[in-house]
Amino acid sequence: MPDDDKQPNPNLTGKRKPRGVADSADPKSVKPSAAGGSNSKQQRTRKQSPKPARNSADPFFKAKLTEMALEAGLDKGPTELQIPRSSLSDMFLIVPKGMLLQNPLLRYLREFNIIEFKGQGDHFNAQTFEVQLARVYLWHSQNHQRASYDRILNVIVSARYPTNVFDFSAERGSPFTKVNNQDWLWQARVGWQDVVVVVCQNLPIAKPFYPWLAFAPGKSLAWNRFVRAVVADQDWNLLSWLAQARPEELFEEIFMNTELEQELAENYPAEWERLQAEYGRVARQWFATKAKTNMPAVREMLAELPVEDRLAGLKPEDRLAGLTPEEIQTLLKKYAPQGG
Repeated sequence: MPDDDKQPNPNLTGKRKPRGVADSADPKSVKPSAAGGSNSKQQRTRKQSPKPARNSADPFFKAKLTEMALEAGLDKGPTELQIPRSSLSDMFLIVPKGMLLQNPLLRYLREFNIIEFKGQGDHFNAQTFEVQLARVYLWHSQNHQRASYDRILNVIVSARYPTNVFDFSAERGSPFTKVNNQDWLWQARVGWQDVVVVVCQNLPIAKPFYPWLAFAPGKSLAWNRFVRAVVADQDWNLLSWLAQARPEELFEEIFMNTELEQELAENYPAEWERLQAEYGRVARQWFATKAKTNMPAVREMLAELPVEDRLAGLKPEDRLAGLTPEEIQTLLKKYAPQGG
């Protein structure tokens, strides 16, 4: 793989879906066979198995990558790459020759880049690795006249360090090695294609890497240091973006961390008030899932949470979860109809 600083920068272009190829993400777009007979009837009436939901972080990853590309002066956002008989990749980026990018998260790219994101909730294992390898082979088979393998890069952005995938590849003669001795960027030649893996949890805690540090595993040291750095930088726009992309994890990182909570309250009171107001909905969702656990910290926060915030948006069976009998009686006396 060529050195980073010799690589061109990406420009993004859309790829039209091949004519006659159904959108694999939309079950309604799959039409029944035109052939007659009982097989056709069974095909029309057979219930389709529900597909597993994609990682909820995917749209935020795509939005952040689009933002990075536009900031670099590129005029089109990235698009999904669809290949017949294969699932969708998350991104397909084309890098025009002669363009240079300084963004360290992008500058290693080649002319044609097939990118897959594996969040902390995704299964990144030998089988899903093989699927991504197959996408590249299939794309090359359809575009070999304009794209040789040395112009294609298979890129996987992984929230976690993929130990099992690296071991699987090394055992089959394709070990991953660090690029320029960087813990976050790994490369390997697998078959005829070159593969790089970006490990979000190993990224340096520095502003150029914030866009993908935002996808480091929750409760990891990288996530903790990243959130603290965002607060120290007073980057409230990024903090608000994180509140949308990863609401519960950011809530736990801030509101269950006494030291960070005090720092915000004492040094940035206006932002602290805004965060508290913004997190009303998140607090209700968080308490609905955590209140049954007997955690002392949760019980303390339940006592401080206004009754209106606790009740709004919760199912009836969750509204009194975590309250003692005495607290329930207090609520009943306060809100019971008078004179009934």
